Amino acid sequence: MGFQIIVGGRAGFCWGVKRAIDGAIGKRRKAGRPIFVFGHLVHNETVVSDLFTVGLTVLSSLEEARRQAAGEVILITAHGLDPAIRQELETIAGEVVDMTCPIVKNVHQASLDLKAEGRKMIVVGAPRDHQEVLGILGILEGKAFLMQSMRDVYYIPYGKFDQIGVVSQTTFNELELRRILERIKEGYPNTEYRSYPSIVNPESSSTICDDISLKQAELREACTECNRVVVIGSKTSANSKHLAEISEWELHKPTRFVLGANELDQTFFTGAVKVFVTAGASTPPSSIREVLEKLRSWGGQILDN
Repeated sequence: MGFQIIVGGRAGFCWGVKRAIDGAIGKRRKAGRPIFVFGHLVHNETVVSDLFTVGLTVLSSLEEARRQAAGEVILITAHGLDPAIRQELETIAGEVVDMTCPIVKNVHQASLDLKAEGRKMIVVGAPRDHQEVLGILGILEGKAFLMQSMRDVYYIPYGKFDQIGVVSQTTFNELELRRILERIKEGYPNTEYRSYPSIVNPESSSTICDDISLKQAELREACTECNRVVVIGSKTSANSKHLAEISEWELHKPTRFVLGANELDQTFFTGAVKVFVTAGASTPPSSIREVLEKLRSWGGQILDN
């Protein structure tokens, strides 16, 4: 028996990822030779592989940069970078091109402003080794407490009446962030959460990326009528991982988190009536198409949004 498929209208590339990819390819063409990226430009193995084929090579360390890219063009990824590492790259590269997402730059500015006010800093983000989280911590020179989840509130190393500043990773679970902020403010009344207007949504009062916020809201709404969820994205992608966690842990829906169609299992859809398909902000259109083609071959019918 077949099942219905609802495809998230926000599934796939956000404008920041498109900006980074288009900018990187444009810079490669202008250079007329292969160029380099310090880290993965976006967190998706398919995209990274595609970029490599057109002449963008990933550097995973400063030592690699010194060996392979001295005097060459090196791009900073959309996630931002620790200023100390950028300073090192400036001494190695012929040109450093900053592809940091403007919304991430807003978080960097909020961090610096709160720090300048003398506030003790908390950064909400996960995992600890995510490029964006490392970049924010680097902006603060490591002088911040990292909260990866609600349970970390018990380990905040500041006094009850200290002046505290809070910023967040742009791809964090927005509902979870609100709960964390409420809990922090209960225990530390002199807390300020700082954000600046997004160039996409000037009315936004959150450091969460507008696209990520809309993806999460769309998922929560769709799950009121769907009994299976497929999230397409890389395990290295924080925003994709958060979508899968929201679906499975918060909404309690049977969920498959896959990089592509080849990771799907037909038995998962036994008993499916309506399937919601969404994808992280760094998931390419090709991966979404392949998943939908696979689901159609198993009897799925895509509904018009």
